[in-house]
Amino acid sequence: STQSTWGNKFCLLVVSAVILCVAPVALGANGFDIMQGVNLTTAQWKCLKNAGFDFVIIEAWRRYWLLNPVLADMVNNAWTNGFTRVDLYIFVCNNCTGNTPGSHPVEEVYNYVKAHNLKYGMLWIDVEPCQERKDCWLDYESNKNYVLEVVQAAKDRGFDVGIYSEKNCWGNVTGAKDASIPGLTDLPLWYARFNKDKSFNDGEYEFGGWTHPTIKQYIGSADICDTNICLLYTSDAADDLLCVDLGGRRIIKQK
Repeated sequence: STQSTWGNKFCLLVVSAVILCVAPVALGANGFDIMQGVNLTTAQWKCLKNAGFDFVIIEAWRRYWLLNPVLADMVNNAWTNGFTRVDLYIFVCNNCTGNTPGSHPVEEVYNYVKAHNLKYGMLWIDVEPCQERKDCWLDYESNKNYVLEVVQAAKDRGFDVGIYSEKNCWGNVTGAKDASIPGLTDLPLWYARFNKDKSFNDGEYEFGGWTHPTIKQYIGSADICDTNICLLYTSDAADDLLCVDLGGRRIIKQK
């Protein structure tokens, strides 16, 4: 998450096919993510686009809440109002009712987007503790196996997959900040560091075996256009490194 996260954001108590790339057109892109439970109006989408946002990541599944019932409205309104990139994320946990096996939330989201003929980019897997409950994850080894199971299920369904987390959150779920899960460090990383700095200069993406980020969540709560969102940043360098684009340069297929 995101705000999903940032309903959970204070886990920082110390505190997501064929990929085609074309020539860069900007030095970076501004985006936001938004959690389940919010359904923006047309006026709000227009306002956010006019405020300079290029891409959005929308929560499709949220642990105990399960599938986002207004996901189709959110995705379609983002495209209609000129956003150049629309991604999805799922906040899952292996001790949450309705979240196991790991393939289940993936199947639910897959069936939903197919039924509604939604166009989207990536599916990000949110790996973090639940702020309001301390029992939504199991032991460290089970947690790592579960994350891998979710990722594999998403790949099997044709999703382009990325990982969302934050250094301390990652350690809380996997047992250590430097704990790696085989096969995951090849995936794009969306990380959180709430320092209001639109750059990757902080190095806070260096956990779990990752050495390069794709997106940074740099502000965890911002009141803009009569809603509350988390602010995101990506750069051409990050996009080109992984041949993934969050600012609209990637060609997005109809899933």
